This record gives sequence, C-alpha cells and structure tokens, in this order.
Amino acid sequence: MYTIKDVAKKAGVSIATVSRVLNKKDRVKEETRQKVLSVINELNYVTNFSAKALRRNCTDVIGVIVPEISNSFYGEIIKGIENKANEYDLRLIVCNGEGNLDKERGFAKFLYDQSIAGMIFIIPCMPDSELVEMKNNQKPIVLFGRNMQKYNIPSITVDNKLGAYKAVSHLCAHGYKKVAFISGEEAEHLYDRKERFEGYIEALRDCGHEVKPEYLVTAPAETINTVFAQLMAVTNPPDAVFCAYDELALGVIKTAQQMGINIPGDIGLVGFDDLRICQYTSPTLTTVKQPTYIIGSLCCEKLVYSIRQPQEGQNVNLLIPPDLIIRQSCGC
Repeated sequence: MYTIKDVAKKAGVSIATVSRVLNKKDRVKEETRQKVLSVINELNYVTNFSAKALRRNCTDVIGVIVPEISNSFYGEIIKGIENKANEYDLRLIVCNGEGNLDKERGFAKFLYDQSIAGMIFIIPCMPDSELVEMKNNQKPIVLFGRNMQKYNIPSITVDNKLGAYKAVSHLCAHGYKKVAFISGEEAEHLYDRKERFEGYIEALRDCGHEVKPEYLVTAPAETINTVFAQLMAVTNPPDAVFCAYDELALGVIKTAQQMGINIPGDIGLVGFDDLRICQYTSPTLTTVKQPTYIIGSLCCEKLVYSIRQPQEGQNVNLLIPPDLIIRQSCGC
C-alpha cells in the first residue's frame, strides 16, 4: 500500500507539495501539479486516500468514480461536484477507474460496502444491469455520460448528436465539402462517440455532401500522427476534419504543422469538449463546448436530491445542449 511519502518520492517533490495538490491549494505550479497527479494516477494512491477517509461510518461522504483523474476535462467536473458538495457539508472521495471495467467494479464495491451517502459515475464502464442492481439495492447513484432514464436512474448527458451536427454544419457553411471524422478508441460504454458520429452523418447529408468510408477513422489519441498522415495520403484527401474530442484535434494540429499543412488554410478543423488549452493553441481551436464545471455541479445536485428525497426520485435525464465555440481553426 503506497503512502503520501511514496507519491512525493516518485514525483520528486515534498510531502507538503503532494498535500497541497490533494487539497487543491493554489500555491503549486501547474507543471508540478500535473506531475503529482500523474504519480497519484500511476500508484492508485486515491484508493488509499479513500480507505483512510472511510475508516469511520461516513454518511456525509459521496463517492465519485472517474475515468482519468489527471485529465483536465474530468478535473473540472470533479471541481464542480466538490464545490457543490461543500455547500451541503458533504465530503468527496474520488476513485480513478482509468476506464477499466474491473477497476471500476472494485471501486464501486468498495464504496458500496461503506456507509457513504451515494455515488456519481462519470462515463461509467459498468453495464446497465450492474448499475440497475446497485440502484435497486437502495444506494443512490447519478450518472454522467449515459442516459438510463428507462431504468429510473438520474443522469446528465450532453446532446452529443446536436453538438456534432453544429460542428459539421459550420464547416459545411464555410464551403468545406469533404469532411472527415476521427473518432477515438472503440468501446461499448462510450455512447458519446456513437452519438457524435450520428450527428456528423446527419449534418453531411443535410448539407448535401457524401459520406465517404475512407474519411471515417477510429484511432486512440496516441496514434493520431500516423492516422492523420494516412488520412491525408488518400487519393482524394479531406478538406476538413471533425474530431470526436479535443485531444484528437490537438494531435491533428501538431501533426499538420510537422507535415507543412496549414490550418485552416489547407484544412479546416473542429474538436469537441473545449478544453482550456484550446484557446492557446496555434491556431486556436474551434470546438463544441461541454460545460464541465456546471455538469459536475448538476450531478451533485441530483445526487443530493436522491439522497434526501428518495421517494420522489427525480429519476430523469437532464440533456444539456452544447455550444459551438468559434475560433480560428475552422477558417473564421
């Protein structure tokens, strides 16, 4: 079992610095913070931190299972949850599931076995049947990223199809006719990717453009340089790219620069998420915004409602319409 001393040693920082990162203090350089979070992620130190907090019977604790704690997208959601939880005098335990089904199950069981108030799952890997069983066992849960209204489980989702439709329609309005779609890795639980693909298809057809199989690419972010190069090497390459999430789009910007391809001069680009870094890239990235902080706050609100008024439920899905944030990469 790793300790805070182990985290500090591996990250090359003091124990006090690790403590400041864990407690979200401002007096830590961003580079150092990311290094510490990376080590916490690697060592699964969050688990031990959680166990320590749950040695007591903590009915004023809510658990959050997140795919990647060091990812800024999820970090903003957690921040929204935490600040709202503070308003209700609730404490927060965050578990890093790493998008791994077995790890997520383990954390869910661990939290379920404690007397915590409830749980929030951020883009869960667990199948519907297991989440339904947990809900039926009277443990309040709220989901982000999966609509399970038919099972009476409260959830919050972004209208991914609408967001993708807005992105691709905007590219078409700029005169782009050959729009490629780069999705991330395939996974059964990633409903957002499927919905964004549907929006992409519908927008192209409504704009009178053909959907070409050679423009449909599935690849994890770490292979984006190879994938983008292959995409641009086809006989009739695309003149624009819509990426299923910003991390892919950031990879496209970097690879395009290495290849001497100008964005947006040679090719238009739109992402999805609106990570903070998107406003600092060159060119700045046009993207579909997910209001992550608000999402976190709403998740916590729904969970508190379910905890305090379990008979009334509030078992509906809240669908959030996304906004298109227009910057330079699309040609505007």
